[in-house]
Amino acid sequence: MLGQIAGIFFNNTVITNLNSLSFCNSYIYNEIKEVPVLTMQNYIILLALVFFVSSFLLLFYQEKQEELDDGIKNIMLITKFTFYLI
Repeated sequence: MLGQIAGIFFNNTVITNLNSLSFCNSYIYNEIKEVPVLTMQNYIILLALVFFVSSFLLLFYQEKQEELDDGIKNIMLITKFTFYLI
């Protein structure tokens, strides 16, 4: 939930302003230009790169869960089975 709110806030403030030609000419550029700092095409390419990099990092560097003992697995199975019987 917090990530969605942060994404909406970031999109509505930073990305929208960097895509606005009037904002870029007023506050970022020293001379008037025809292209904003961040176009929609560049923004989508940036999002794709962030998505792929984060996916590969999660794929290769995710910690593996340790295997549980057979006794603990049996206890968990018994408690699940008794829960369904109740």
